[in-house]
Amino acid sequence: MKKLNWILSVAVVLGMMFAVTSCDDTEDNIITISQDNLAFYAAFLTMSDVDEVDEGDELKTSEFERCFTIDREENDNGEFWPRKWTINYAADGCTDFRGNIRTGSIHVDLTDQWKNDAALRTVEYRNFYFNEDKKEGTLTIENTGMNEDSLYTFIRKYENGVLSRGDSAQMTWDCNKDVVMTAGYDSWEFADDEYDVTGGAAGVDFDGNAFNMQITNKLHYSNGCFFPVSGTIEIETNGNISTIDYGNGECDNLATLTQDGVTTDIEL
Repeated sequence: MKKLNWILSVAVVLGMMFAVTSCDDTEDNIITISQDNLAFYAAFLTMSDVDEVDEGDELKTSEFERCFTIDREENDNGEFWPRKWTINYAADGCTDFRGNIRTGSIHVDLTDQWKNDAALRTVEYRNFYFNEDKKEGTLTIENTGMNEDSLYTFIRKYENGVLSRGDSAQMTWDCNKDVVMTAGYDSWEFADDEYDVTGGAAGVDFDGNAFNMQITNKLHYSNGCFFPVSGTIEIETNGNISTIDYGNGECDNLATLTQDGVTTDIEL
């Protein structure tokens, strides 16, 4: 699933590094999100994780040094499909251009070319760390055929998700999303890919609080933008409901957060 991976991928950990409980005002009245609480926000960011792997069992390398190996499993019958491979990061880690470090390994099983009906990608994290946080769980992305508008559709799930911050805190979640590829499906380039995403996630945050997140207006992703460019989500935890609005199409890291009737600009 070459196309799906850039915008919708595995590394929940990119999002899991952020949370929303304590915020500091800046001179521009922008709130910078802290890393301390409200894991419901981190749950939302599972919508924008980036897969570590590319179609044709090639790793996306634009953000990485060559500090990993790829072990491919050949089929006994000599057939090309299914494809299986494991990405092994160096013992001292792979550092991306943002300074984040990955260690451990990721195993990928792809049953068929991503455009074919029922093609299924399964990604498992094996002793995988993003900086000092350990990520566990299984990601699946299934091609569910074309819709009535002749657009590719996918079901993307993250099951038995666990993010551990050392021995001090642990977050668990499951995520289920419906994805429609609205542009870029007729080319092999990433630059023109766009997606609409609906669905939600639920779990327990680092403080032991249950949370539920639902997309209330479909999220739209444009390739090259780390966050959605439009759409809204609603998060419920401890009986409190918060809303995050991603705007009207601008490719930036700004959104608005509404809590208790008060709306504030936030920087993601």
